[in-house]
Amino acid sequence: MTSNANQYQEHRPSPPLTEFVECYWTARNSTGFSGIVFPDGCVDILVEQSGDNFTQRIVGAMTHALILRGSEKRDTIAIRFSPGGIRALLGVSPVELVDTSTSLENVLRGPGLRVAHLPVAQAIVELDRWLLVHLPGVDAKARNSARIARACIESRYSTVAALSDAFGISRQHLRRQVLAATGLGPKELGRIGRMRRLSQWITAGTIPNADVAVLAGYYDQAHMVNEFRQLSGMTPGAYAKSLYRL
Repeated sequence: MTSNANQYQEHRPSPPLTEFVECYWTARNSTGFSGIVFPDGCVDILVEQSGDNFTQRIVGAMTHALILRGSEKRDTIAIRFSPGGIRALLGVSPVELVDTSTSLENVLRGPGLRVAHLPVAQAIVELDRWLLVHLPGVDAKARNSARIARACIESRYSTVAALSDAFGISRQHLRRQVLAATGLGPKELGRIGRMRRLSQWITAGTIPNADVAVLAGYYDQAHMVNEFRQLSGMTPGAYAKSLYRL
């Protein structure tokens, strides 16, 4: 998310968890929030606190960018699972979670996360402890599916055929594994991966030109513009200009 009112920070999990957890993140909203959230192929668990009240919810992988506008002041601490990570680590199917946000109680049984009122450093320790308990139960099949899902989103290959050849498996088998691990197909993950790389580079100040398009994994600049617009509702150039208005 991009926002002047948003004090956003990412925090690394313990090394044994990095295979399944991309990061923990915190956000302090002191004057409300606004910005754009791009799809990243990840599932997030959020603990949000507003005054004395807090909620816990799980946000599935998104297929399109979200424009956020709000005036509510709240603090958030969250777990961002890497593609396939929540299924491997917690046994949660991401298929029904795509493009949804639901109460954590609807998905996980047992006690929730007791981190809402803790200092950030202590909350991170508690999140680590909660997730590490599940690590011994990760099976080899789910681990391998998560590995393939991560490779799909990181790959520069533009076609499913190229991806399946790279992994040495059929396109049908690749799709089944990735869909079960993430709720999204390998082609969709590839599109999200290209957009994610490009948006990060633009945020860092890179001009979205033809050379950048190829580096990000697009065929050419037209492919970059069209695909970025389909996922976000704006062109890469329009997104770059919007950063100066925030």
